[in-house]
This record gives sequence, C-alpha cells and structure tokens, in this order.
Amino acid sequence: PRRTVSTDMPRAGVLIPLCNVDGEPAVLFTRRSQSVGSHKGQVSFPGGKQDSGDESIVHTAVRETAEEVGIVGVRILGLFHDVVSVTGLAVTPVVGHVGTLDPATLQINRHEIDAAFALGIGALQDPAYRHVVRFSRGEYPVFSAGPWPVWGLTAMILDAFMNEVLVPASSRDDARR
Repeated sequence: PRRTVSTDMPRAGVLIPLCNVDGEPAVLFTRRSQSVGSHKGQVSFPGGKQDSGDESIVHTAVRETAEEVGIVGVRILGLFHDVVSVTGLAVTPVVGHVGTLDPATLQINRHEIDAAFALGIGALQDPAYRHVVRFSRGEYPVFSAGPWPVWGLTAMILDAFMNEVLVPASSRDDARR
C-alpha cells in the first residue's frame, strides 16, 4: 500500500521521469541552479511546490517538469510513497514515462536548472554505484553513477522506488522460489 503523509502540510510534487536513452531504460534527473531558493546545485527530480491553481499533485509534478525541462505529454503511471522533506514539505513522487529522449536537447529553464542527465536502470541497480553514507541525520543512500551524486531526498525516493518497483529480475526470481 502507498504511504501518505498528513495533508495539512505544504505540498510538493516531483516526477520520477522514466525514459529511454540510447535504447536503454533510464531515469532523468536535473541539477538545480545556484539561483533557486533552496537545494542549490543538488541533483533532483523535476518538481516543486503545489500552486493554488494546480488541480492535483499530479498536475503540480507535470507542470513543474514542463517548466524546468520542457517535457510535455508525460504518461502517468501512478503515485509513489509520500515523504517529508527537511524543509517541511509533504512530497508526492509521481511516476511517469516521458518517452525516448536525449537530455542534451531538453529545453532547460536555466534560472531553475543547470543541467539534465539520465542514468540507466542498470547503472542505478549496480552495487558499485549504490552506497550508504552517514550524514548528521543518519545513514542515507547515495547513487554515484552520474556526473553528480544523487543524494538526499531524491536518493531516498529513488532507493525506495528501485527496491520496491524496479526490482532486478534475479531478485524477483529468488522471491518466487
């Protein structure tokens, strides 16, 4: 069952953008610019705070994705577990497929985003690129396969998603036995 958090908190929606890059399944990430209000320079999923005019948290995630990287026409696959950010937002990850793309050709909003890049599912599943690092608040996952590490809330969402949804075939086979 999907885990949710209290709706009396401010809300945000992020898109877990599944895609195909060079014929391989991948996940798209952004690197936040130095001019945004928070999380400067961090790797994240496209997304942001819910506006009063947003019809739903799905609308928020899709709107923010279009604003940040110019992707429209997201095929929504579902919602993942809500999480609470260190800034006190209830964040809902929206899982969507954005099709085949080349991150270098995206229409990036340079005020919000410095770069966009994709990491293949194989690299994300590779134990050589998945680590647990101790921070002041505890131990958290870090993915090091890309040009910048994926850590913090994005890595927590990604790690849970990888473990619960994108389980390697060998693990599913083991679970069936």
